[in-house]
Amino acid sequence: MKDDKQKCIYCSNEVAATRDHVPPKCFFPKPRPSDLLTVPCCLGCNKSTEKDEELFLATFMFSQAGGSKEGKRLWNQKIDRMYEKNTGLRRIISKSLQYDHTYTPAGLYIGKQMTIEPDLTRAKKVVEKIVRGLYFYQYKKPFAKESKVNIVFLNTESSFQVAREKIDLLLPGDKAWPGIFEYGYNAVNQDQAKSIWLMMFYSSIYFFALTEN
Repeated sequence: MKDDKQKCIYCSNEVAATRDHVPPKCFFPKPRPSDLLTVPCCLGCNKSTEKDEELFLATFMFSQAGGSKEGKRLWNQKIDRMYEKNTGLRRIISKSLQYDHTYTPAGLYIGKQMTIEPDLTRAKKVVEKIVRGLYFYQYKKPFAKESKVNIVFLNTESSFQVAREKIDLLLPGDKAWPGIFEYGYNAVNQDQAKSIWLMMFYSSIYFFALTEN
């Protein structure tokens, strides 16, 4: 629904002529929950990461996420068909598969397994948009477009250590969809632009984010 008084929370320039799902609606298998989170945005920003979101899902469904209950539902409903029809996507995925050292969410080594190397540049675009949407939801104001969102994909011992040092500061997010998406967050009271976020996708994929001016 168009709101002439509301600007897009992502670009801060265009009128918010639509609403964007945070996280993306395509991340949820059907039937989708009735309490999905949306934020006001322009049409351009709404569609700006569509292809990146498809790659994000297709990539991580070849990891532990695809073995989860909700991941299997999503694969059967959408990802399998998308993967079969998109030869470019299949080519990207096949080049990314490899054997590598793997760790639990607590950072414990569990040996070498088949893993997939994500395109982190594109994955981080998706995660940053989610962080900006969650920031608006939690603090009722947009996160400044020019401010930075520093994102870490938690898949190694050293990367888990980055998050482990901050984990005690996190508050549980006001929204949660167990098995699909959950998050924790916090901010410096004197400067809410400085915030921390821990996001979990399909009970197995973790991203940590720090925001700053």
